[in-house]
Amino acid sequence: MRVSSLCLIAIALVCVVAAMTLAPSAQGEEFPLQAGVTVAPSDEAVYGARVIACDRCIGAEEAVGAPDGRGAIVLAGGSVTLELARSISGCGLVVVWAAKGGWGAGKFRVYVSDNAETWEEIGGRTCTPHYRVYELDLDRGRAVRYVRIEHDGGWVSAVLVDALQAKGE
Repeated sequence: MRVSSLCLIAIALVCVVAAMTLAPSAQGEEFPLQAGVTVAPSDEAVYGARVIACDRCIGAEEAVGAPDGRGAIVLAGGSVTLELARSISGCGLVVVWAAKGGWGAGKFRVYVSDNAETWEEIGGRTCTPHYRVYELDLDRGRAVRYVRIEHDGGWVSAVLVDALQAKGE
């Protein structure tokens, strides 16, 4: 290996370790759930409105709301869980705006829930280095209030989650 390649790898590892050490959200910070549910009509689309859990991620709040080109950084083995603005009673589609950061595969898996306790995996994707839209169909429409994105790729990659949205059938 050339010296410049070794330097780049060392710099990347130092940045990841520093981010994991300095960012409080990278340490598995939990956010309390609040009671009360408003159900949206099944044909309405809603964005993630609030972070309820973050594990090995940085800037989780950047995944809230409409896409804006800034995203939560989900490190290897990490996840970010968002509560939607409203519950979708007959959800048929989850849309994720995401990109890959670092080296290796920027893979992610998506889970949905109506109570933040019981989760259903609806699929996964491999990101490109540029933000793009990834659509995941739900085979059967169901009530969805929470969406979790888990990094499922290499240890030197990250998944950048800019926004997520759930749509009715």
